[in-house]
Amino acid sequence: PRLYVGRGMQESTISLT
Repeated sequence: PRLYVGRGMQESTISLT
């Protein structure tokens, strides 16, 4: 699983691999 959070809540990407 990979969790990436950009600027605050603008860029939020969650990948469950």
